[in-house]
Amino acid sequence: MVFVLFSCKKDPVDLGFEVNADDPITFVWNDSGGKTFTVTSNSGWYIYMAGQESWCQALISEGKRGHDQVVTLKVNSENSYITEREMELYVRNEEGDILTVKVMQEGNPTSSGAFVISDRVFHEYCLDEFDTDKDGKLSVGEAAAVKTIDVSDLRIRSMIDLTSFPALDTLRCNEMMELKKLDVSAMKSLRYLECNACYGLDTLVVNGADKLEFLSVRERGIPRLDVSGLKMLRRLDCYMNRSLEELVVNGADALRELDCGWIGVKTLDVSECKSLETLICSGCESLESLTVNGANALLKLDISSTSLKALDVSDLKLIKHLYCGFSKDQLGSLVVNGADALEELSCWSETLKTLDVSGLKSLRRLACNGGLQTLTVNGADKLEVLDCSRNKLTALDVSELKRLRRLDCSLNPDMSSIVVNGADGLDTLVCNEVGIGSLDVSALEKLTTLSCNLNPDMETISVNGAGALLNIECNQTGVSSLDVSELEKLEKLSCEKNRRMTRLTVNGAKALKSINCEHGDIASLDVSELTRLEYLFCLDNPRLTRLVISGAESLFQLDCSETGITSVDATRLPALAHWRCNKTALESLDISALKALKELECTETPSLKSIKANGAEALEKLDCWQTGISTIDVSELKHLTSLSCGGCEQLKELVVNGADALEALTCSEARLTRLDISGLTKLWYLNCAGNSLLVTLNLQGAESLYELWAGGTSLKVLDISGNSKLRKLVVIPNKDLKEIRVFWEDEASRPINSPYEIPEGVEIVYL
Repeated sequence: MVFVLFSCKKDPVDLGFEVNADDPITFVWNDSGGKTFTVTSNSGWYIYMAGQESWCQALISEGKRGHDQVVTLKVNSENSYITEREMELYVRNEEGDILTVKVMQEGNPTSSGAFVISDRVFHEYCLDEFDTDKDGKLSVGEAAAVKTIDVSDLRIRSMIDLTSFPALDTLRCNEMMELKKLDVSAMKSLRYLECNACYGLDTLVVNGADKLEFLSVRERGIPRLDVSGLKMLRRLDCYMNRSLEELVVNGADALRELDCGWIGVKTLDVSECKSLETLICSGCESLESLTVNGANALLKLDISSTSLKALDVSDLKLIKHLYCGFSKDQLGSLVVNGADALEELSCWSETLKTLDVSGLKSLRRLACNGGLQTLTVNGADKLEVLDCSRNKLTALDVSELKRLRRLDCSLNPDMSSIVVNGADGLDTLVCNEVGIGSLDVSALEKLTTLSCNLNPDMETISVNGAGALLNIECNQTGVSSLDVSELEKLEKLSCEKNRRMTRLTVNGAKALKSINCEHGDIASLDVSELTRLEYLFCLDNPRLTRLVISGAESLFQLDCSETGITSVDATRLPALAHWRCNKTALESLDISALKALKELECTETPSLKSIKANGAEALEKLDCWQTGISTIDVSELKHLTSLSCGGCEQLKELVVNGADALEALTCSEARLTRLDISGLTKLWYLNCAGNSLLVTLNLQGAESLYELWAGGTSLKVLDISGNSKLRKLVVIPNKDLKEIRVFWEDEASRPINSPYEIPEGVEIVYL
């Protein structure tokens, strides 16, 4: 049959362009090729196959003018075993005229319609999954019943035989490292396609799969993706396709959700996507141009971390969420007034200097950080959350925002004015590291949290009147006095590192549970009325000489170290469990009434002459080293596990027998003459070194003793014969020591790898 181009311009004979071929050129099943046709042309010509899988190829693909050229067709061997299929070849001359040659191959006439998939791995998968009659063959009927194929992570090289599954609805082919090309253009029933992380895939053809609704092509290397012909596509996910430089979506009229974050496109146009509701193109660092006006259904847009220099969403009347954060050096212009439905806006840009949201009547959340110098928010009447921290603002007025609940304007070092009174709904105010000299929140009746740390120029804070306050942080400010006595709901107060603070008034704030006023200059502190107070930290207030805590019946932890207190009444503190009073001017301590106390530290206090501990029945740890104590009696402390009283140069008497739980005892560098630990069966560590007057040491019964330091004493005889678990012994220097009575029978039975440092000349008396 002769194919002649039809034209109304010239007579076909004048054109001199024709193809002589069968219609169609037909190969039988399993035919490898050899079919021919003839091309006649008055000009040069060539053959191509547009958008087709090349299961058939022309051995001669072009010809010269004036020749009758014979073209031979060949079927690719890897594609020989499939059902009936068709394709078209196109012959085009230099004038642009095109002739079509139809080619088909018959299906397998044997085995009751059975066929073989060309790719071995794919063929084996299909037999395992779809050979329902278990005859070892895949029939046309079995293939026609297949709805879902999941070949993820298989070493398949070709998916050309997908057309054998005409009813296929869902295809998953994720992480297929050897697949280079995927064409689903002929899959008319396909609705769902996943081909994520196929790193070898460089060609994906989807236009033609008319029913496709969902397409996910994450983490792949394809350079171009065109979905313009997919009229039913609702969701497209091509996230993390770094090499994807061209994305065509206009024409996909049903598209509602597009995630193309972290791809390589420079331009993106979604203006014709009238159904698009969500667009995510964050992380597209090369993106310089974005056309969104026209996508009138858009509800959510994310352009964070892109190279866009300007964005105008004023025509998007339905948009509710806009994110353009972390465009630090790019986004210099942002037009949002007019986007009347906008509820949430986030933008971070070092380049953006001015932002006006006064016309956004639906705006509820605003985060705008970076380099803003002016911000206009009054008028955005529904605004509830405002974060304008890390900017260069000099002033901020939110007085008209009646619904504002949270405000963070921290890290605006040039801000000299904050107007908040009038924002009656404000619940949380954070204004750390700003330049203001004073702060008055007394009129904010709903305020529960206030943080104004790191403001060295702030000299006054007025909080009484803000009756709902629960938490105040005003650390490292220039405040000299603070009064919270009227805040009956206040639970936590932190005002540490205020070196100018000389006065703190807290009685009256009866709900307080925690106070931290460390590193200040307070002279007097009274918390006696705070019956709910659990934590008090007032250490490093050198001028603090008066501390009234008796009556704070819930106090659990107290640290008043590095203060000038000389005495403290601790008789009415039934809940106190941890107390540190190191480096003070205390002269005596009576903890006998503290029935819940577990830990006491009163170290480096030479003025401390006595401590009454018996009665503190829950005490587990006592540290009183480097004090002026002369006598210590812990014999009644049945839960005490650790006692450290080293460096007490006045200590002459130590009574420990009876403290049955004691495990570690340090009493070095004291003036003890005798020490008896014979009843301490759990003691494993003893350091009594440096007691130069010590002449008697009774270790019998201390059966758990593992480590002993007894150098620098006046001991003449050391008896460790009852301490069979002892593995470390240090008695150097000890010039008076003459004899050690050991628990082993001879030198051969001495414990292996046990460091016993024994002076020369000392006699070893074996058991």
